[in-house]
Amino acid sequence: MKWTIPNSPPAEVNKSLRSFNRIEQQILFNRGYLTEASVNEFLDPGTFIEADPYLITEMKEAVSRINMALEKDQEIIIYGDYDADGVTATALLDEALREIGASVNVYFPDRFSEGYGLNHQAVEYIAASDAKLLITVDCGVRAVDEVAHATQLGLDVIITDHHVQGDALPEALALLNPHRADTKYPYEGLAGVGVAYKLAQAIFRDKGLPSSKETALLDFVAIGTVADMVPLTDENRALVKMGLDVLNSSPRIGLRALINVSGYREGGIDSSSIGFGLGPRLNAAGRVQSALTAYKLLVAKKPQTASDIAKELEQLNNKRKQLTLDVVERAIETIKRGDIESILMVAEQDFHEGVVGLAASRICDEFYRPAIVGKIGESHTRASARSIPGFHITAALEKCSDLLDRFGGHEAAAGFSVRNENIQALQERLSAIADQEMGDEELIPAVGIDSKAEFDELGERIMKFIDLLQPCGQGNNWPIFCTEQVQVRDSRLVGADKSHLKMTLRKSSISFDAIAFRMGDIIERLPEFIDIAYRLERNSYLGYESLQLNIVDIQFPENRGTYRAEGI
Repeated sequence: MKWTIPNSPPAEVNKSLRSFNRIEQQILFNRGYLTEASVNEFLDPGTFIEADPYLITEMKEAVSRINMALEKDQEIIIYGDYDADGVTATALLDEALREIGASVNVYFPDRFSEGYGLNHQAVEYIAASDAKLLITVDCGVRAVDEVAHATQLGLDVIITDHHVQGDALPEALALLNPHRADTKYPYEGLAGVGVAYKLAQAIFRDKGLPSSKETALLDFVAIGTVADMVPLTDENRALVKMGLDVLNSSPRIGLRALINVSGYREGGIDSSSIGFGLGPRLNAAGRVQSALTAYKLLVAKKPQTASDIAKELEQLNNKRKQLTLDVVERAIETIKRGDIESILMVAEQDFHEGVVGLAASRICDEFYRPAIVGKIGESHTRASARSIPGFHITAALEKCSDLLDRFGGHEAAAGFSVRNENIQALQERLSAIADQEMGDEELIPAVGIDSKAEFDELGERIMKFIDLLQPCGQGNNWPIFCTEQVQVRDSRLVGADKSHLKMTLRKSSISFDAIAFRMGDIIERLPEFIDIAYRLERNSYLGYESLQLNIVDIQFPENRGTYRAEGI
């Protein structure tokens, strides 16, 4: 793995940021904050002024149609995606609509029989009910035929989505998407739950409700936004920051149960807790069973009900882990039997469809290549793709649209359905695109170092500064430090499968505990001294809190000239 170490800030930046120490100045400089005023605005998202929800194109039309549903006592169906973003968006909009007295029901497509997004079967089922208004959350921007079919059956459709649009937009009554070319909304990075929140804001403001009603929904926004791995910048950063405050100060019944079953401390939830704990458990429902289970937890009103559902999600998450491991191991075996291409694609009949995206992510990490994993069905293969920086996977799929039945996604992740007879042609075309767009340099895994650090520079001050940087995630990464010539005083394998490496590291008479996830295989060849790239974080165990190093990469000193690139 290549380490890229940035240039030091120029003298004028150091002078402007003189109230911060060397490492803090470097971190801020790396993120483009060069003056005290810009730093203060960044570190205090509470000063961020949210954009008017009515700047989103067709917001007025959406609110007007919802008001009509209220006046005529029409049932509204919220159609949600089955991931954590879609489930939180559904729960949020459900709560907002019920707040204004609407008659609401929800619908989640079955991942295995219906697949992603709006589909004809679901449209027909909903049209046969008493509903007259269908609102999608976190899906629908590419559902041109499905929306037309819904309209023919007498349904009005409002789409709320954040995925990249195709060549044509569905002719919905209103289509709310910050990616629309004709929108005046200033920030396109909202998650699906963020777009649903802007609709709720518009509804509440139309009714003259207090801002506290909006604030109460922000815990949903924080969870869905972090879980969907959209950039934690600008408005997303502010929404997640405020949402974490809500989540930690007054967690709703279902989320309190989820926090407890996940092993976290109430009041101590941050973006990492969501990304590695709460989010995966909510996602597990839609991956191996039904997203309705996760939704029921979020809207639960009784503690016992919430506790029972949270335990069920824990079991589903454990099942999800094993299913993912099974698919990953088999996929890697298949890949290693052939040539390692610039883009990796594996599809088999008995892969579990609910975990192909997770498997693709693991394979992408393992080989540092864009990876596609799919389940071959009777006539079609449904697949998920994950990519590396510099290769826009959805743009690549756009160039293969003639071979695909449906597709959609982001720069780093996508999903699609393809007829089985087109799989070979698709793989060949994607490989040609990848070969054209990526050279050898792009296929070398890299970690961006924020700052070199010595152990005597690490402590509570730096940890508190990192706390100020929260929430960390896409676009605002957790700071990564590197330290060379660190002594390994102790090492052992931990975890249920003994795949993680636990160490005690020492330098300058200062020691830290360190955890290196999925690096247990190097324990037998660890030298006495190593170079490390890592995150500084808090570790709580049996009520005792300490600082530990979360290892990102380990290099042996004799290789130093081959992995360091300074002055980036």
